[in-house]
Amino acid sequence: MLRNGYFLGKNILVTGGGSGLGQAIAIGFSRLGGDVVICGRDKSKLDETSKMEYKIRGEVLDVKNIDEVRNVYDKLKKENKLPDILVNNAAANFMCPSEKLTYNGYRSIIETNLLGTLNMVLEGIKYKGGDMVIGNITTTYAETGSKGVLPSAVSKAGINSMIRTLGAEWGNKGVRTWGVAPGAIYTDGAFSRLDKDRQARELLVRRNPMGRIGRKDELVDLVMFLSSEYAGWINGEIVRMDGGELNEISGMFNEFIRRV
Repeated sequence: MLRNGYFLGKNILVTGGGSGLGQAIAIGFSRLGGDVVICGRDKSKLDETSKMEYKIRGEVLDVKNIDEVRNVYDKLKKENKLPDILVNNAAANFMCPSEKLTYNGYRSIIETNLLGTLNMVLEGIKYKGGDMVIGNITTTYAETGSKGVLPSAVSKAGINSMIRTLGAEWGNKGVRTWGVAPGAIYTDGAFSRLDKDRQARELLVRRNPMGRIGRKDELVDLVMFLSSEYAGWINGEIVRMDGGELNEISGMFNEFIRRV
C-alpha cells in the first residue's frame, strides 16, 4: 500500500514482536525500510524473527518491569535509535470464568497489558520528549466486555482510554496516538490457548458477516497506514476491523432477519 522504502530513516519499536501479530507488524515495517527493534521475553523468538529480516533486531524485555523498560530506552538513546514509532502489541490473555480467576492470574494479565503499555508509553515520552507515533493493538470487546476474559477486557479498556487521553494531551508535543481493535485473526499462539478444539474458530467464522476471520496482512496494512503521514490527522482514534462481527452480534433484530 505504501511505496517501497517509505519508513527509511524511521526508528520503530514493537513490543511482543517475536511472534504472532507483533512479528507480522515488525516485518511489515522492515520491508518498508524501517529500522525495527522488537521486544519480548523469549530470546529465541526474537532471534528467529530477527533472522527473517536484516533490519530487525531483538531486545529481551518484560514490559511489566520498569527497570528493564528503562534499560532498553537507555540503550536506544545511546545508539540514537529512540523510536519515532512505538507499537504496543505485547499482551497476555486466557479464558476463565471470572469467579475462578486467581489473584496471580488476573494480576499478570492486567500488569502485562495495561501497566506494560503505560510503562512503554510514559517512559518513552520522557526519553523522546515528543514527535512520536504511538500505536496500540487493542480489542473489540474492550468497549463491550466479554465473558471469560475479564482481566483482558478491563486492561484493554484502560488502553483505549489512554489512547484518547494522550491524543488530546500530547498532540502539542508532536505525538499522535491511535489504536486498532481487530476481531479474530488467526495466530498460532492465541488460538492454541483459546481454541484448543477448533470449536471457537468455527463459531467465529459462522457468525461473521463476511464468513471468515481476519488475516495478518490486513492488520499490517492498516498499521502501516496509521503510522504514516497519510494518517497525520488521525489522533486519539481507535479503528475497529472485524468484518462487521460486532455489528452482527449486537443488533437486536439480526437473528430474526436470518430466520425469515
